[in-house]
Amino acid sequence: TSRTATVNFALAEVTAANMQRAFNGGDIATTLGVVTFEPPDASEAPTPVMLGWESLDGLERWVFRQAMQVGTVDIARKRAPDKATLPMSFRCTKPAGAATFKFMHDEDYAA
Repeated sequence: TSRTATVNFALAEVTAANMQRAFNGGDIATTLGVVTFEPPDASEAPTPVMLGWESLDGLERWVFRQAMQVGTVDIARKRAPDKATLPMSFRCTKPAGAATFKFMHDEDYAA
């Protein structure tokens, strides 16, 4: 009677734009060369995003048309050479008139 699609990954760059994705919105400002991120107020409606991924060889592609980050923002800080990543868990929802997600691959791709 129902389906749930969830996409989990960790972003390799902890940037203001990626923090905005992790918190489903918020404001980014630059003052005197310093970039800051302010999370959204709890009263603000979350902002869904579209996610896309393509393999390096271009033979495989995933498109998630509407998603909300539902995971915990938990950045693991480690000593070098490990890097901090920004893990996210997106719940995919079905926009009106479209599939939840689409998988595409080159017809000549041999799995």
